[in-house]
This record gives sequence, structure tokens and C-alpha cells, in this order.
Amino acid sequence: MLLALHISAAIWALVTGTIQLMARKGTVKHKFIGHSWMLAMVIVAVSSFGIREFTPVIGPFSLIHLLSIWVLICVAVSIYFARVGNIKRHKGFAKGAFFGLVGAGIGALAPGRLIHEWLFFKNHYNDCAYLLFWLLIWFMRFYLRALSKSRN
Repeated sequence: MLLALHISAAIWALVTGTIQLMARKGTVKHKFIGHSWMLAMVIVAVSSFGIREFTPVIGPFSLIHLLSIWVLICVAVSIYFARVGNIKRHKGFAKGAFFGLVGAGIGALAPGRLIHEWLFFKNHYNDCAYLLFWLLIWFMRFYLRALSKSRN
């Protein structure tokens, strides 16, 4: 269950983060999607502490857990700078969190990792992974459609 939450939030954060990078900044849509993205980033980072399949570096924690701490700092500082009007720093820390997510996602594709197995080898996880992926796509379409209707 924790892994499904982690992966679902990571996919949501990756998609909404990409939208944020390409969309106009400062709009109601940017702020609305940004709140969703920040929440997903926090869920991804916090849920990673319950995943222990990595090689420990400091106590029970691995390098990926250090990245999770960095992401939590980036999200908090990004929110702070947005609220005080320092948009340049807000943008920098938000990008730092996003590229941390991208780096972790690339690492998740490494051979021997669960997502690598789901995507490139037929096993009992494939059906679950595809179902999860399409449910996320459907939810995202619903979410973005509701967002566009609320602007009209």
C-alpha cells in the first residue's frame, strides 16, 4: 500500500511538475496546480522513509532518503519565498525539488529496481502497474477538466 501511494504521488508530481514548468506563471491555474504538486512532493518524500529496500548509508537511511530530506526542504522554502514575494528563489527551490524527483525517477528505472521489473519484464506486477498508470491518467484528465471548467 505504501509503495502504491509513493508511486502514485510520484507520477502525479512528475506530470503536474512538468505542466508547471511549461505553463504561464502567477495565474490561478499555476497556483492551483502548484498546491497539488507540492502536496504530491511531500507525500513522495515522506512515504520514501517507509521504503527500506535501499543500501543504508546513515543508520537505516540511504542516499535516496537524503534526497527526500532535500525535497522537503525545497518544498518548504519554495512556499515561503512564494508567500513573501521572492519569486526568483521560489522558482529556484521549486525547480530543485522537481529535478530531485526526476533524478529519483531515473534511479528507479535502474535494473533490479521494482519499476524496472514492472516496465521491462512480464511478471505479476505488470497488470497492477498498468492499472495504476491508467487510473492516474484518468484522474488527471478529470482533475484538469474540472480545473478548466472552474476558470470559465
